[in-house]
Amino acid sequence: MPHLRYKPIGLAIAAIAVVLAVGGALLAVSTPSASAAGPASLAYPFGIACGSSSSCQALGNSTSGAGLIIRSANSGSTWTQDAIPANVAFPDKLIMRYVTCPSASKCLALGIQGNHSVMLQTSNVGRTWGVVSLPKALRRSYATVGCGSTTQCVAAAPYPSEFVIGTRNGGKTWSRQALPKGTDNGLADVSCGAANHCQLVVTQQVLGTTNGGRTWVREHLPKSFGGASLDAVSCRSASSCVLTAYTASREVVAHTSNGGKTWSAGRMPSSVQQDLRISCGSTKACIGIFFTSAGEQALRTTNAGATWTGLTTPAGLYLSDIACTSATVCEGVAGNAGGGAAFAVRTTDGGGSWTTTPL
Repeated sequence: MPHLRYKPIGLAIAAIAVVLAVGGALLAVSTPSASAAGPASLAYPFGIACGSSSSCQALGNSTSGAGLIIRSANSGSTWTQDAIPANVAFPDKLIMRYVTCPSASKCLALGIQGNHSVMLQTSNVGRTWGVVSLPKALRRSYATVGCGSTTQCVAAAPYPSEFVIGTRNGGKTWSRQALPKGTDNGLADVSCGAANHCQLVVTQQVLGTTNGGRTWVREHLPKSFGGASLDAVSCRSASSCVLTAYTASREVVAHTSNGGKTWSAGRMPSSVQQDLRISCGSTKACIGIFFTSAGEQALRTTNAGATWTGLTTPAGLYLSDIACTSATVCEGVAGNAGGGAAFAVRTTDGGGSWTTTPL
């Protein structure tokens, strides 16, 4: 199975829905209206993103299986349910999977509905969403999206072969982007640290662009990555990114400080087996959620991945995703061991302590 951004979730995945909040221009084909607005009732959390230290969006599913998007404007203290547009067919079968916010008001997300992709977008922090249609030639099951700004974004689909599209005008138009010949199948992740500067990781390759995806260049990883399968990437600037990968026996990590021209290997604890999520709040500080020999664990680096230390997260909860807005401030979503209960978790000291808010 390819290691996509939703890989920790143990539900069958047929297709990807991309929820886009890019630029101010709606591509909606109808006026967005509520299908089920009300108090937050997230039961199975999958993703979170924060466009600022106080403004966050989280998503997942309710106990009945309906897709939900919720938002907080006060650093996670309280949450409000967003309205899924009424013209989204079968919202009770819309499984939300991923969200990212290039600004406090504009956000993107991923989900699944049946065997086709769905696009939505908002430009007002999720208060309203509109349904978007791509040209038929560009319709795919997009699995990951990254934005370097509110106007420049890249979306990628792994099947039947790598397929990447981009926008440089806030989503008004999208076009297919050419990848180098011989690019692997099995998309893992994409991250844009600044406008037009993005990193795309696919199986055993990393590709970089400095022009919003007009051209992509294959980059060279450390020799220690030979045969490793890439998991995730997080870029905090045009030059600084951290990526993770796993070998047959352990997780490995690399960092670039020059926009992917060179990558240097870091050191991961031997107990770490695979990365689930990673978020860098600064060019040096990142928090990742990993599978280890003892189960799930959050780890932190303060030196761009050169070394990592374990964190103690709230007992009995399992982090699904994390979003860091600075070297010390991060917001996450977590579920309980039995499922059916969701929580927002927040740290303001780099993971030394956490507050927990039921969702």
